[in-house]
Amino acid sequence: FDCDDTRADVYPNAPELCVDGDSDGDGLDDAVDNDCDGITDEAGADDVLIWYADADSDGFGNASATLLACEQPAGYLSDNTDCNDNNVSVYPGASEYCNQVDDDCDGTIDEEAVDILQWYSDSDGDGFGTALVSQASCVQPAGFVADGTDCDDTTTLRAPNAIEFCNGLDDDCDGDTDELAVDSSYFYIDVDNDGYGEPSESILSCPTVQNEPPQGYSPFSTDCDDLDPGRSPGLPELCTDDIDENCDGNNILGAVDLITTWWDFDGDGFGNVDYPFTACVTPIGYADNDQDCNDSDAEVRPDILPEDELCNGRLDSCQNQYDGLLPPIEEIDEDGDGYVACILDVQVEDWLGDSILGDSDCNPEDGSAFPGHFANEAFSSGCYFDGDGDGWGDSNPPLGPAIVNYDIGSDCEDDNVLSYPGAPEECNGIAEDCTDPNYGDSPDLEFDDDGDGFVECVDFDPSTWVGAQSVLDAHNLGQGGGGDCNDYQDFTYPGAAVNSPGICAQDLDNDGDPDCNLTGIHPDYVCDTGVFPNVGVGPDFVLIPAGSDPLGRYSISFDFYLMTTEVSASMWDSFMGSGSSTSLTAKNEVNWHDAALFANALSVFTGQEECYSCSGSYPNQNCNEQVLPITDCMGYRLPTEWEWEYAARSGTTKDFWTGEGADLGGNCNSIDCYGTETISDGVSNPLLGDYGWYCGNSPNGVETVAQKLPNGFGLYDMHGNLREWTSDWNSGSYSIASVDPWNASVTSNRVVRGGSSSDGTYSLRASDRSSYFSPSYNFTLIGFRLLLRAP
Repeated sequence: FDCDDTRADVYPNAPELCVDGDSDGDGLDDAVDNDCDGITDEAGADDVLIWYADADSDGFGNASATLLACEQPAGYLSDNTDCNDNNVSVYPGASEYCNQVDDDCDGTIDEEAVDILQWYSDSDGDGFGTALVSQASCVQPAGFVADGTDCDDTTTLRAPNAIEFCNGLDDDCDGDTDELAVDSSYFYIDVDNDGYGEPSESILSCPTVQNEPPQGYSPFSTDCDDLDPGRSPGLPELCTDDIDENCDGNNILGAVDLITTWWDFDGDGFGNVDYPFTACVTPIGYADNDQDCNDSDAEVRPDILPEDELCNGRLDSCQNQYDGLLPPIEEIDEDGDGYVACILDVQVEDWLGDSILGDSDCNPEDGSAFPGHFANEAFSSGCYFDGDGDGWGDSNPPLGPAIVNYDIGSDCEDDNVLSYPGAPEECNGIAEDCTDPNYGDSPDLEFDDDGDGFVECVDFDPSTWVGAQSVLDAHNLGQGGGGDCNDYQDFTYPGAAVNSPGICAQDLDNDGDPDCNLTGIHPDYVCDTGVFPNVGVGPDFVLIPAGSDPLGRYSISFDFYLMTTEVSASMWDSFMGSGSSTSLTAKNEVNWHDAALFANALSVFTGQEECYSCSGSYPNQNCNEQVLPITDCMGYRLPTEWEWEYAARSGTTKDFWTGEGADLGGNCNSIDCYGTETISDGVSNPLLGDYGWYCGNSPNGVETVAQKLPNGFGLYDMHGNLREWTSDWNSGSYSIASVDPWNASVTSNRVVRGGSSSDGTYSLRASDRSSYFSPSYNFTLIGFRLLLRAP
């Protein structure tokens, strides 16, 4: 049964071998059927090889999937180290990844993975770790984060997403300190290094670590001259007319080197110690000393020697030591008999007292002994004592020289020097003129009708007050006195508004400022101050700030108050008439001189400077500006036409104010009078009749003030109702002054602004200035409103 008898290693049941040698020299292993079973190199060969499946073709076999063969079968390898023959990425030596898989078959998962993550310690829990403490891991360890850019892992206030503050630290971990900090400030160039800069050059920066501004800069931009260290807001103001040391816009306001002067009421060159006044110069009416002992009488002076004292019923020399301002004892009629001891140096009619009948009283202590006391002619020339009253002097020798009896009698109360026939009325609670029907009682103006502690009379002197004790009690508490403008309401009196104690007003809301007098006249009505001659009369004013014309033509350098309404009939009557009118219809048929006279009356009533000099009296007066330029006057006056237009526009560049639209109220461009004309403001386009009276909506010709909507400053009837007088003379064009313009060039006419209830819409524009009239012209539809510069 030998199948190859040439080979001793071939016979039935011989060991089958895979390697038989290369007997034929062809370089290949011979294929020999060693066991003569007809099969060559079968799997049962003694030297058969074990092959391992490489199902994923990654070059590494699966030890669990084997095949016996002498030759390498397709899909099998001699390697059996693959730990996952279903994943071509998993094999010995493969790159390890963070995937929870043993990629390199070393028995360990995710170790030294090529995509392993670096984690950083986040001790402060702000989401940012520190690069100083880190570890690599496929899974985020507790207390570690992926971001390692934290520059301070001890605080959440410093991190890459933190806000940078001015604190000398790198809050946002960007390597820079205090850059673009949220609490950075603007600093302004300070060339003169006086601590104040000006706004032409600024930087946004943090202060230095010493909390100082950057070198050469200041936190303040209010320096008015950055080249002069002697001018800055931090410096004291001095009395220099041409230098504004503290940059407040005024060259002397608030000066610290003021001189003290004293009111010299009687003009004798000696001031009143009770009325000091500090100023840069001695004002008119003030003296540079406080030596006057009687500032109501220019003949009583400190420079009169005691030996020059006159017998005239008054103290002439302040050097004499007497009780108050009483004359020397020999000039006082102590016993009330009409005589004094001194020999008169003046005629009786020149005597300043009220009860002196003659001179040379021989016994001023005894009212029954005086010259001429006797009915018997023989004794009428001597000064004798008539003890029994029989008209004959006692037999004693005369006690004094003979005199002539100057009889100026008819004194009804000789123990009160202020009381005699025709005596001037004092604010002291009693009637001085004993011919007055009210004699014996308090006159009407000296009686506190409303019980608020104030009476209507002025020049109240507590030292002479003998009226109601309640008035004196209130005065002693600083809550009473004279000058009550309304003695029928206990909430209207001087000092009711604590911020304006010199104004007789009311302050029911206790905000310290006077209330509006016309409150309630319109639902939108407000004001900043009011004058209270009578409640409900007005006038009221709003404060208009200094500023520039919206069209850029001029500027107004001072704040000013302007009447909220045109002057009404009741306002006029309160200052120019009986004060009985209650009509709030606008006062018309007023010429320019009338308006100036009214302004002076209001100035006098409130204690302000009179802006006009008027000759004659209403209605035939002639007035002119007393203060030049009129814009410098601190009393009530007519506005210049620039001030009027500035107030009328209230910020708009157009001709009508409505408060809406990008350009506010445009011109109607119409002279129609249908009452349906609108103002073009780009939003609501309201009726012109909502803001003013004109030919299309005025039923009465002259209407009640403040019935229409106010403009942006709270002013009523700036369009229509009455045309309004201004301070300007008409020269055909505006004044060319760029600051506080006023046309003072005298012509025949004054400018009138505002349009009237009979005018078409074109004449109601804020810019219209086509009206001008003679100052003495009384036109039916001309009125006015007044202006007062703010202090």
